[in-house]
Amino acid sequence: MIGANLLRYNKEQIYMVVDVETEGLNLVHSRPFQLSYVKFNLGNILERKNYYLWWPDFQISEGAARVTQFNYNLYKSQAEDPKKVLEELEAYLYDPSIKVVSHNWLGFDCKIINVIRRHLGMKIYYDYLYQEYKVYDTLALSRARKSDLKPDTSSSLNFLAWQRRMLTNRDVKGCSLGAMVKDLKMKIDESKLHDSMYDTEINAELFKEYVWSMELI
Repeated sequence: MIGANLLRYNKEQIYMVVDVETEGLNLVHSRPFQLSYVKFNLGNILERKNYYLWWPDFQISEGAARVTQFNYNLYKSQAEDPKKVLEELEAYLYDPSIKVVSHNWLGFDCKIINVIRRHLGMKIYYDYLYQEYKVYDTLALSRARKSDLKPDTSSSLNFLAWQRRMLTNRDVKGCSLGAMVKDLKMKIDESKLHDSMYDTEINAELFKEYVWSMELI
């Protein structure tokens, strides 16, 4: 069948949507205080995880606290060892059978994962990005959709490079996760946006829509 390699026909493929909320926007030093992921295939949610990461000297910026509705008492009562959380995440992140989905993973979230590694005295690591068709950045896909552009899936490296080019096109507006979900008439609770657990769940639904509207492999 023509197009049989498209993701829409692989109902058993496992994806992991990841999202983080951070103390600021510095890509070298801003640590995440919340990290969530959802594992799913095109039919079912397979696993949900939501963690708060404990940093003894944590100092969130006023702007970040306002946007994320940061609650220190909740954070302090539920936060866990960042090393434990990182090890669990990376066991899936580096698994070549699992594809990663995120809204601006290539421009932000993957760098924040390395902030955790840096603060734990570990080397930065990006090699997994070059696994075969590993990352699907829904911000890149959203900018392509708004621009009526088709993904370059001629090879895994070309697809990765294409997504990075899409992320540099800041002239395309209205591509935030919340904006895209509303554009597509999907249900959304705006009061929950920027809670990483909620963001992963609605991003999983957004990605499923892209699997059917775009020729992704």
